[in-house]
Amino acid sequence: MTILFNIPPTEPVKPANRCKHCIHMYKHEYNDTKYCRKQMGKNTAYGNKKIKANDAACPLFEKVIA
Repeated sequence: MTILFNIPPTEPVKPANRCKHCIHMYKHEYNDTKYCRKQMGKNTAYGNKKIKANDAACPLFEKVIA
């Protein structure tokens, strides 16, 4: 078998920003479910997208200013 191209292995790029550092993330009043105010979700009572805190940030990300 001959190799046409020598392609070095690459590692996936880790995202620098996470949903937990965004100003649009908020926690549900009665439990620890997190939602995004900017994205619309399906099948949620609030109409906002359900997210996980460690998800990679979306293009609507805005960093929390401490």
